[in-house]
Amino acid sequence: PFDILPENISGSDFDLLENLDFENIDPSQVPELLDLLERFTTAIDEYGTAGFLDYRPAFSWMAGLRLGLEGWTVGVQFTAEHILRHDPEIVQEPFFRGLTLTLSKPFLRDKLLARFLGRYHLNGKDFWLNPEASYSIRDGLVVSAGAHVFGGEKPDRIYGHPSYFRYRNNSFGFISMTFYW
Repeated sequence: PFDILPENISGSDFDLLENLDFENIDPSQVPELLDLLERFTTAIDEYGTAGFLDYRPAFSWMAGLRLGLEGWTVGVQFTAEHILRHDPEIVQEPFFRGLTLTLSKPFLRDKLLARFLGRYHLNGKDFWLNPEASYSIRDGLVVSAGAHVFGGEKPDRIYGHPSYFRYRNNSFGFISMTFYW
């Protein structure tokens, strides 16, 4: 299923609602607000039972390459989703693409592992970076440190795909210790 937004509702309608001061409504805005309320009510009557979803065939695929290079394991993947019968009411873009890069290399006789995962959405120009290093102190005791960093360009208000930019305030670093026997 794909998200739909009826043609009679636009992103500027959401901007109006977000910026509206409900305690001090300007009387000149009342006709515009009544029109907006009528359009939303019509959309809910028409699409509400379907949950604002439309089922369309889509084709998803991935192509990747993984190889060893100077002791590093390098992986690159290209992913894509194509909505076969796209409609203007569907919020998602008809063709969505992304790239993933993975790097890893063991050091110090496999006691230290450096790893990196990066994901970039070509459509949204946003990213997720996940560097990590782990050190095996002894059998059953591993210490790790890393981060999850989210960012990129701010998407349009009506953007139907996941956006790493929206998680930018949730970026964090971590240190962990794992003990098992």
